[in-house]
Amino acid sequence: MTLMLIAGSAIFGHFLAITEIPMIAAKWAGALPVPGFVVMLLIIAIYLIGGSIMDDWHSWCLPPRSSSQRQSNLVMILYGSAS
Repeated sequence: MTLMLIAGSAIFGHFLAITEIPMIAAKWAGALPVPGFVVMLLIIAIYLIGGSIMDDWHSWCLPPRSSSQRQSNLVMILYGSAS
């Protein structure tokens, strides 16, 4: 499994290098009519939102065992703790 992860990331890295997507994105971000710190704040906000979603992703993917478990999962997602 680890070898597949490494191989996939190597292939994806080569794909990004060949298509020059990071350079195109950097040129686009540099050409925006806003200061650089605004771009950095936007990137940080995207990471925070994405990290918050990915943190609870396992509870969304796995089906609950019963209706009480479903309610507990919903409480965990909405409030961060089960009561």
